[in-house]
Amino acid sequence: MLLTDEMIQCCSTIKFSRLTKCKIFPSDSEWMDSLVPFLQNTPNLNFLIVDYTFTGRPPIASSSWSESNYDPKCLSTSLEKFELIGYGGRDEEQELVDYILTKSICLETAKISLRSTFLELEDKDTRLEELKAIPRASITSQLLLKT
Repeated sequence: MLLTDEMIQCCSTIKFSRLTKCKIFPSDSEWMDSLVPFLQNTPNLNFLIVDYTFTGRPPIASSSWSESNYDPKCLSTSLEKFELIGYGGRDEEQELVDYILTKSICLETAKISLRSTFLELEDKDTRLEELKAIPRASITSQLLLKT
């Protein structure tokens, strides 16, 4: 799913009750602002993939993108796998990983593939430690970091 501004509007109004796996390719839109409404409309989502491979610079989300009165149902009942491809250590990416790990009760595996440019960062070790230190809602979940 390529998230354009038009797609973002649809994601908050259409119920995707049969969707169990979704791969999102963020575009230059404010896609993170639509993530929670989208997840609220995917109650049976089992596997979420966010692929930044073709995103030059992830869009900056509003400071309230993850604020909601309640967590999406899929985070407490069905999301078992999360994969982020092309992690570059940016704040928006860190916020996304933090949100998924701290809210997903059924999460078994979170796999993060690092961008080659991430490996060149001076503070990469600090960023990796921050990822590992994120508290998880699922005590049995595994965090896999791939270079």
